[in-house]
Amino acid sequence: MRMSAEARPTMPINSDRAAGRSARRRRRGVPVMNMTVATIAAAGASFGLACSSSSQTDLTVWVGHARVPNKDWASIGDKSDAYAKIMIDDVHKKSETIYNNNHPTFDTRLHLGCVYKTSTMQVELRDLDSLSTDDLLVIAHWADWADFPMEQTKRLHNNDDATDNYYVDVKITSPTTSPPTPQPNAVPPPTAHPHPSPTAHPHPSPTHQPHPSPTHQPHPSPPTHQ
Repeated sequence: MRMSAEARPTMPINSDRAAGRSARRRRRGVPVMNMTVATIAAAGASFGLACSSSSQTDLTVWVGHARVPNKDWASIGDKSDAYAKIMIDDVHKKSETIYNNNHPTFDTRLHLGCVYKTSTMQVELRDLDSLSTDDLLVIAHWADWADFPMEQTKRLHNNDDATDNYYVDVKITSPTTSPPTPQPNAVPPPTAHPHPSPTAHPHPSPTHQPHPSPTHQPHPSPPTHQ
């Protein structure tokens, strides 16, 4: 029976087709590229902590290279002692300090735990001062981090101004220990059966037969002349 045009099911839009293809690729164990925090949460996948709300995600931020102004003028040649600070949902995480460097490369992951995906992330770089308040070097805000592709670097400029010369590179990443990807229809490796070592059969030592001593026959006496 042929269905009328009104009764025919409508074809899904392109984004739904793409989502369906991505879901099928995940079921087959094929990696899906450009996954965002939001799409991973919608697919039911998670890294690290299991958050209590579907509007939250377990967030880890990688902090990479930065360019900061010089705030140390105590002596000639001094440069900033910079550290990175990530703030979101009243959660603050700080990196180690890189001393005397206006182009620090942190290459570190900051795990913030469960945060709301609609919250704006604030990233600060500060100069460590032992005698006064730490100077602010760079400050930037990232509102759409949950929709940004994971493992893709984002350059945040100072005061959210793309023309500013000072910046920090960050990206949304998974925790250090991510769960292993299951391999469908994986065939276990064959069990190795060790070959038994051959039994050594000792060769019998040859029996040495003593050679018989030769019997000495006495020579006959010469004939007696009559």
